[in-house]
Amino acid sequence: MDVSVTNHPRGSTPPAVSAPVSSAHFDSLLTMAQAAQLLPRINGRQLTAATVWRWCRKGINGIYLEHQCIGRAIVTTQSALDRFFRRLADRDNLCTPQPEEPSAIVQPGKEEVCPNP
Repeated sequence: MDVSVTNHPRGSTPPAVSAPVSSAHFDSLLTMAQAAQLLPRINGRQLTAATVWRWCRKGINGIYLEHQCIGRAIVTTQSALDRFFRRLADRDNLCTPQPEEPSAIVQPGKEEVCPNP
């Protein structure tokens, strides 16, 4: 079933491009509070919606949580959370020193540095 909006309050104009959104897509959307509830406790404390909002708006080291604005609400999806954490882990793996092998020893003055955003 497709949902389309045709009623625009107070004479406001419709968006320039409007595409029908399937109801199945709406089922997968999560508010910031719902997304926070899905995440595990850290040090015995539940993450808050403000933390998830910060990941969307400010990111962590240049990596942002994918999100959409629907009216005044900011929403994301479980798959966007998965991609966000995977990108963070991939970046962390780039910065984590690997066990040194004799052929992988860096010469003095040619140290590799973790990239900064």
